[in-house]
Amino acid sequence: MNGLQTTRVVVIDDEFLEAEPLLRGLARLGIGALYFNGEEFPESLITGTRLVFLDLHLSGAAGGAHGAILKSVGVLSQVVPEITGEVGVICWTKHSDEVKDFAATLKERWPKFEPAFVMGLPKAEFLKPREDAFARLLVGVDGIFSEARLKVPTANEGELRGALEVLSSIKDRIVEAIKACAKTVHEPGQADIDALHKRVKKTFK
Repeated sequence: MNGLQTTRVVVIDDEFLEAEPLLRGLARLGIGALYFNGEEFPESLITGTRLVFLDLHLSGAAGGAHGAILKSVGVLSQVVPEITGEVGVICWTKHSDEVKDFAATLKERWPKFEPAFVMGLPKAEFLKPREDAFARLLVGVDGIFSEARLKVPTANEGELRGALEVLSSIKDRIVEAIKACAKTVHEPGQADIDALHKRVKKTFK
């Protein structure tokens, strides 16, 4: 089995929904990658690693932005060995302003590990949002009921007012049911493969 362990790229992200498009994007480029969520680790440090995509805000971190960076440094040290100039670290993050702090903290807390480079890669630039079908459905429901209201003659009679109230109540219940089905988290649909390919080629040229 050791002969099969040839992966050179590692992805560390506690949100698999955000890591999955990256993993699939790398696979389309012919690049195999190992995934870790920051809580589970390999049985032994992964030798031969050349590139790590590292989320800077992993779950379980405390102490604000600096605490999150300390957590990421600690997780990295449990995945790759202490080597010099062989592993590039891409901060795969929504917080690109924290990349410099990460590089400084890494040097301070783990001086025996010297990365080949540290760079930021904003997730927003490389993840395409999944089409929000629920939002489209809500617009459709609103249109249907707006059309139905126009077909009800305007009058003061109690029966017509009651009909409009029932109509509104039904609409509200349908909308709430749709919202209950919709996930509230952002779900990226796919990685921007062309942009990712250009960045990887630029990094390793």
